[in-house]
Amino acid sequence: MSTRLTNRFSPRDQQRRVPGLAGLTCLACALFLSACEDRAAKPAGPPPTPKFAIESTDDNAVADEKNPQVVRGNTMEDFHYAFTINRPSEDWLFVKEKEARKSFPDAAALMVNPKLGGYLAVVTEELEIDSITAYVDFLDASLGTDNRRNVTTLPVKVSGHDAIMRKFEQEEEGLWFEYHALYTKRGRMCYQFIGWGKVGDTPRLFRDLETILKSVTFVEDRQPVVRQFLDSDDALAADWRIVSNVYENASYGFRLRQKHGLRLWGVTDLADPDLDAAAGLGKESPTLYQNYIVQRIGDTPAETFNRYIIDIVEADLGIDDAEPESKQVQVAGQQATQLIYRNVDTEGVQFDFAETVFVRNGVSYRLHSYWPSSQAESSEPQLALSYECLEWLTEPERVKLEQQIGKEFASNFVRPQQSMRRGVFRNFEYGFSYKLPPGLWTAQPMEDDLTASLERDGITLQVLAEPFQGDAAAYHNALLGAYETQNIPTRTVEHNGTTLRVSAFDEPDGDLTFSYRIGSAGRNGKFVQVFASTLLANKAELDRVWQDAVKGLDLDGASGKPIVRDGKSVTDYRVGYSLQTPPGWKGQQRANPNIDLFGSVISSEDRRGRTACIAMAICLHDLTFDPNLIIEAMLRQPQFGVDFSTRRETASKLAGRDAQLITFDGKIGSERLSAGAWVMSRDRTIYLLLVVAPENDFRNPAAFSGRFRLVD
Repeated sequence: MSTRLTNRFSPRDQQRRVPGLAGLTCLACALFLSACEDRAAKPAGPPPTPKFAIESTDDNAVADEKNPQVVRGNTMEDFHYAFTINRPSEDWLFVKEKEARKSFPDAAALMVNPKLGGYLAVVTEELEIDSITAYVDFLDASLGTDNRRNVTTLPVKVSGHDAIMRKFEQEEEGLWFEYHALYTKRGRMCYQFIGWGKVGDTPRLFRDLETILKSVTFVEDRQPVVRQFLDSDDALAADWRIVSNVYENASYGFRLRQKHGLRLWGVTDLADPDLDAAAGLGKESPTLYQNYIVQRIGDTPAETFNRYIIDIVEADLGIDDAEPESKQVQVAGQQATQLIYRNVDTEGVQFDFAETVFVRNGVSYRLHSYWPSSQAESSEPQLALSYECLEWLTEPERVKLEQQIGKEFASNFVRPQQSMRRGVFRNFEYGFSYKLPPGLWTAQPMEDDLTASLERDGITLQVLAEPFQGDAAAYHNALLGAYETQNIPTRTVEHNGTTLRVSAFDEPDGDLTFSYRIGSAGRNGKFVQVFASTLLANKAELDRVWQDAVKGLDLDGASGKPIVRDGKSVTDYRVGYSLQTPPGWKGQQRANPNIDLFGSVISSEDRRGRTACIAMAICLHDLTFDPNLIIEAMLRQPQFGVDFSTRRETASKLAGRDAQLITFDGKIGSERLSAGAWVMSRDRTIYLLLVVAPENDFRNPAAFSGRFRLVD
């Protein structure tokens, strides 16, 4: 049994996802709207275009290199991808590309309709695929079709090019969405125009989507090219940060600078749980994708470790008998081995794959790089240039960076029955909590929604919960039975009123040996194991970490319900906040399978339906998020009658912390109203409180913000 060492080879797999399945911010908008859908009112007039939308230009404007997307009335033109698309009305907003990519990283363009709750995304990718039929088959094979129904397919033409129009319904996390899609290609550029809404939404939404898809045309006077995105937003993770397009890693003491047009991967790019990448670089034309896989191996012989890794990589690629091109290269002053595998077939697409490996100060660096085989001549020189992006931090620089990140970052995530918040993992289904050991740990939720996986400097730490028929001793013995090592000694540890059974042992895996630690406890048929592993060369470091790791388990740490309603307030203990509901007010937590994957929404309303409070918490584990998009999209609803030209921003407080207060004026019929949104962050979680109330009721904003409080 080995540690988690490899990443699945899936070049550009984020572009295989159906738009809408990852549009978390869009779904949040929809939930906000549904929270107040019963507030009847008429608009006070058409509001100005929100900040996140592309404003219309004059009728003679043409997209160019400087302004690659322009809107002329109801038509948007994209310069690089050489297409135009029309909206049925100004209710549909063309979202600025930078804003669109915050909620859906693959979108080359995005349209939203806050009134109807509809979305349409454009995804482009350059591929060597012979026909549009083959492209659609490729997407179906990549995405799977088991959870689809009511599929209809119609061949059509787009500016003389073959295309396929498709309609289908698909289930995602318990919700059914209706999709209307147009797939087409021009040369090597493949296009997905795909719109969606919830099954059962107003028929007008889906008529609009059909109209939009029929409006697509190509701009014939230029060929499509991939648009390059060379600027990385500042970002912060558990042990690294990006500031002004420079990446720095505190665990391993290295730096990456953007050079030669290579863009740094940000948090979203590295968030896929199939990837163990610590960092990454990319360039879209000529194409190069590169991930850094970094692991401490101590005094393990470099050749032994590299051979072990290469065997795994070749097995994953299905090329065990391949003969790669091999040569020695220099990477940031280090002698490295570069292996290039040609024409690797990945889901019907031919890629060249390079594995560049070297060891420095007991740390293995593996650079996974890949590019389309058809573009090898133009892409491969970028590989050599990518090696010039790597630099080394001095030890004082690394220590200072570690201290700064330790103060600024907290790994967190949320699921319907669990959360990671402020260094504590809580599992409400099994009733336990787990406190992270000291240090810079990267936390990930596991797929079965009952476990957490933690990584730090070559050590994998997992917390797994499961039912078991038997007592604690039998459960622990069953865990040990999965290993080849016999007669593993077990001792007991008492902590937090819990008796844990603990075992330590080493076990070979091929030419390498790994060191394992297992602690377990449980009762009433519910059991938890704390599992840690590393290379044998890291055994001393594992022992040091294990002393704290095994004591982090508290079987009663999440024994209550994740969401509590007591008549006076609604409290969500997963994301740590509460909203008070005054006498006569109606408060509820808006459960939603998609929202519960990244945050929470609580709403309350007075008995007359004249005043509404909506509170929201968003965990920024694998999501970039602009609260302005949700605030403005929600307030565009006609029932609010907001005048966007009255927008004001002031410093304020929310739950005793510094916050931004955004206020608007408006009018419903003859009654004047006010709207206010407080935005505050804590430990990589954004909290938002939005209030819409009659003007006189809003003269004291603190009366509303005082209803919001943080838990813990």
